[in-house]
Amino acid sequence: MNGLKYGIKWRDYYSPAKNSAAISDKWDQYLMDFEVLKGKQSPFKTKAAYKYREMIIEPAIYLPALIQDFRNAGGKISIRDFKDKKEFQSLSEPVIINCTGIGAKKLFDDKELMPIKGQLIILDNQDGLDYCMSGGRHFTYMFRRISNIALGGTLEPGNWDLTPNESAIDSMIRHHRSLGRYLKKKRN
Repeated sequence: MNGLKYGIKWRDYYSPAKNSAAISDKWDQYLMDFEVLKGKQSPFKTKAAYKYREMIIEPAIYLPALIQDFRNAGGKISIRDFKDKKEFQSLSEPVIINCTGIGAKKLFDDKELMPIKGQLIILDNQDGLDYCMSGGRHFTYMFRRISNIALGGTLEPGNWDLTPNESAIDSMIRHHRSLGRYLKKKRN
């Protein structure tokens, strides 16, 4: 499913490190095209960085394409509200895909389901920005997608509140500015 039809693109991902010794030698087992960048190779003002290839999936393109493939293969989508799991058991369909998300906690009396609230800042694309990066002590990352740039993020286990947190947004902006200060003026 690689390609623009599905909104999938491979991008380089960079992250700064204090020095090359701070980068685990085991990362190459898990990350595609992993390499340690030292000195002038690094896009950051740090002594080292690491780089790898990462698959970026554009949800606004991928999900409609997936639905279309499903329908082309004869699948049918039926959106319904369920009050309890007994309603599921009365269905005649041989396959049911549960898309209830955090609603499954109440629907199935799932004591272990826990939400993790996250926030993103979505920016317009910028010409010449063709990579992703993360770094710092906070959950700070930037994904260059096909249609926009996503800045993250927050990670709040157990938080059920669906309203945006302005304080968290301000904090994310500060963390991204701090990470940006590590970038060299021109990538090599």
